Amino acid sequence: MRFLFPLFSVFVLLSVGCAKKPCPLVADDAAPVAAADIDSVLFLTGDAGEPESQDDRVLASLRRAVNEAVASQGADRVRVVFLGDNLYPDGLPDTDHPRYERYRAKLDPQIAVFRDQPAGSEPMGIFVPGNHDWKHDAKDGTQRILNQQKYLADKSEGRVALWPGEGCPGPRKLDVGNRLRLIAVDTHWWIRKADKPGSECDAATQEEVKARIAEMLADAGDRRVVLAGHHPFQSGGPHGTNRALGLIPQDVTHKRYRNLIDGFTEAFADHPPLIYAAGHDHNLQVIRGKGYGFQVISGAGNFDHETGVGALDETLFCQKTGGFIRIDIDKKGGVRLSAHAVGKTETGTVYSTWLINP
Repeated sequence: MRFLFPLFSVFVLLSVGCAKKPCPLVADDAAPVAAADIDSVLFLTGDAGEPESQDDRVLASLRRAVNEAVASQGADRVRVVFLGDNLYPDGLPDTDHPRYERYRAKLDPQIAVFRDQPAGSEPMGIFVPGNHDWKHDAKDGTQRILNQQKYLADKSEGRVALWPGEGCPGPRKLDVGNRLRLIAVDTHWWIRKADKPGSECDAATQEEVKARIAEMLADAGDRRVVLAGHHPFQSGGPHGTNRALGLIPQDVTHKRYRNLIDGFTEAFADHPPLIYAAGHDHNLQVIRGKGYGFQVISGAGNFDHETGVGALDETLFCQKTGGFIRIDIDKKGGVRLSAHAVGKTETGTVYSTWLINP
């Protein structure tokens, strides 16, 4: 009996840690951008690797939104980023694995978001890896990344791609329209302790990754930069500040995770991105960044798969719901963000704001 109190204390510290505030009351009060004034549109979703069915309600809603944006703006000015954990629980095994068919089928509803779109020279859908796609620190993690990369490309006929690709950390960039630069990174490569690609990658070390990110930020010119990875640097969700002991590598308090944050903060020093977009926590959040513009978390890509969330001091918006984020960049460089809920009690636009005024 005397052992129960210490064990209970550890459980409380792991589960609660730092208390958070309730999410702020917000409104959908930023007028939409006129279609003729839009330069580019970016949708953000993530952690969509456990769909409720082949017709998952969040993914179906995202597909409709993408179709509308493409009809208005054209396919070359619309992009969608899936922010990791594209396949629960352990990524895509080899084809002879007894559960291969069951696992690969979880990717199909995500690919279906793009089924109405033409194949182009660049993918419309960009998937970045998360820790589950790597099977965390398993020895066959790199192979599971390569398996997912091939399946996405083959099944979608090039409409989507896993970036940065080949199990490498990136960064990899794509300019969209005249005003958006998207940079994709594999943050789990940074956190992963087991074997991973290195010398065969364009950036083979953490120092080289930081230098390449800094270069891509520096030469972006008038473009608004969105850097996309899986692991957020700030979060009011379960992976954020509420597990204080730092025992779990997937929490921001762990030393490997802190090394990731410190490294990217250094890369941002001279030319910070406007948005660092991530998933990992299964909710929607918009947070003022520390050393960069805004942390956007959009890890609610499946219906009824959300997790709790509270507000940090820097939080502008947070909600426990399925859904996705839309970013509109106008031709003058103004940036409007809107959050779209697809939940049990609320569906539609629940928050909007101008990150940069038009």
